[in-house]
Amino acid sequence: MKILIPQSKERNVVAAVRSLGRAGHEVTLGVKNSRPDPFLTRWARGKVVIPSPYISPEAYVDALEDVLRREKFDVLLPFSHAAVLPVSYAYERLARWTAIPFPSYAVLRRAHDKLDSMRLAQQVGVPIPATFCPEDERALAKSLGEIPYPCLVKARQGCGIGTTIRFARTPEELLAGYREISAQKSNPPVNDFSRPMIQEYIPGTLYDALFLYNHGQRRAAVAQVREVTYPLSGGTGARNRTIEAPELLELGGRLLDALGWHGPAQVEFMRDERDGQFKLMEINPKFWGTLACSLRAGVDFAALACEMAVQGDVTPHFDYTRDLTYRWILPDLWFAFWGAPRGTRWGDVVGKGGPQVWDDMDWSDPMPNVDRLAYTVKTMWLHREHVLPAHFELRTQALARPPAVPAALPPIQE
Repeated sequence: MKILIPQSKERNVVAAVRSLGRAGHEVTLGVKNSRPDPFLTRWARGKVVIPSPYISPEAYVDALEDVLRREKFDVLLPFSHAAVLPVSYAYERLARWTAIPFPSYAVLRRAHDKLDSMRLAQQVGVPIPATFCPEDERALAKSLGEIPYPCLVKARQGCGIGTTIRFARTPEELLAGYREISAQKSNPPVNDFSRPMIQEYIPGTLYDALFLYNHGQRRAAVAQVREVTYPLSGGTGARNRTIEAPELLELGGRLLDALGWHGPAQVEFMRDERDGQFKLMEINPKFWGTLACSLRAGVDFAALACEMAVQGDVTPHFDYTRDLTYRWILPDLWFAFWGAPRGTRWGDVVGKGGPQVWDDMDWSDPMPNVDRLAYTVKTMWLHREHVLPAHFELRTQALARPPAVPAALPPIQE
């Protein structure tokens, strides 16, 4: 099978290309320029120049169509939000030339919009945090006394903790966070900062329900817990473990069933330490960053998506190895350790070894490892004057006593 992945160095892309390449598929990667790059995985057969969708989604789609028209590919397989959204938006243009295992933009946008996801969750009985979406800053200022603290300010569309989320313990911090989020430049359909929403802070641990769907029908599923994240207070999985969690998969599947989903998706939940409930954080309508963990557990979501796109369906795959731990050493676990409170030991962050413990340091394909090491050293040097996530230590101290569970969650307020 000939596959075009319009990205190259993201950790989930590297994991997928290694697996697809070893299975005999021919994978071409999208790169930003034509200069030689020795740090690409050796399992990539070729590369093509495709501009960044962050700069111009229109130019990105034009370049993709040009590549697909010139060279026959069986599957177009985007990975990030920035790649998936323009592809789905221009689905009819691109699907003339290749198979694309993602839904129409109308469906994908409902999953990508965090407020729409929360509305859908309420409709189908999936627990959510108390959620507010003021019309503007003036409306927010009038309702500051009605909002539970601490809370989060979230962009409705977009990804990345640094750009889309602000933490607030007081009305003053809430207003400042709202201004910071809404002042950023939107770049539809990738992100929209124009009208942030406010959510109750849920103390607890992050869990993921991971799926592949074929036009509304579930074809594969894995459940995992993020045992260590970067930042430690909640973020990208740095050490994950697969688990047996039928309730988690049922809640995530209920949402995707209601959407009539097609393709891969991650449904992210926080398990509220106050009442033990799984509460929806967001739907990631794409391949997740921790794809390597589910792949090592026996479910190759990328390969299954390609097979489904070309053949029209795939044999359901719900069996996976439980209690398997996967670690991303560089830079994620190292940054998590670097930003941890004083006294934290490396062993506490990286965890114990064992027969079901794996990491992404693949010595048979060393150049992506070298690239990640260089990135880690460069980042530490640039930020040598301060501890990277110092503000998260303050946040952890502020939340030593979790807020009380509301007696009854109000409907989404606008």
